[in-house]
Amino acid sequence: MLGQWLDWSLDGQLPAASQGVFASGTYHLHAPGILELIPNQVSSAAHACIYSAAVHGNETAPVELVGEWLSGIEAGSVTLGAPVLVILGNLPALKAQQRFLTTNLNRLFNRDLDAEGEEPDRARELMTAVDNFYARHSALPSCTTTCIPPLGIADTPFRSGTLCRVTHQYSTVGLVSRRRHASSIASAPT
Repeated sequence: MLGQWLDWSLDGQLPAASQGVFASGTYHLHAPGILELIPNQVSSAAHACIYSAAVHGNETAPVELVGEWLSGIEAGSVTLGAPVLVILGNLPALKAQQRFLTTNLNRLFNRDLDAEGEEPDRARELMTAVDNFYARHSALPSCTTTCIPPLGIADTPFRSGTLCRVTHQYSTVGLVSRRRHASSIASAPT
């Protein structure tokens, strides 16, 4: 089911069931391109994390990494250890394989945003999703990443036990700016 999330997001429609379970937790499909994963057991070093990809529609490698990671979680080869909000940013630009359609989404994450249009509306939707996610998981430290850095690299999460190593956070969406830390978000079962 998680493996089809990208297809559902690009189609712009949620499936009939907007939530479900997998071996190590539950998922909630909040909107196209906005998926929340909640572990059955939160690890002691857990951070509430946000993975974002496709803020620019022509940058598809992180989307593929997220898809691989979700497939691993669904198959049980990766165990979720922390709450994660997965965001696909600019869905129309991703479908068109363009950086953006009319406005660079990355420049729109601003609390005082007064621009109108599809991309400004998406920026507001994503900022709200981030705020709501952190409100639901306020007992945990927070982190964000624009992709899953070690996946597919020599230090894979299947060997190291860690997916979220170095992160930076955007103050414009209510997060701490440029804080770096390691956290164990997901690990291979032992």
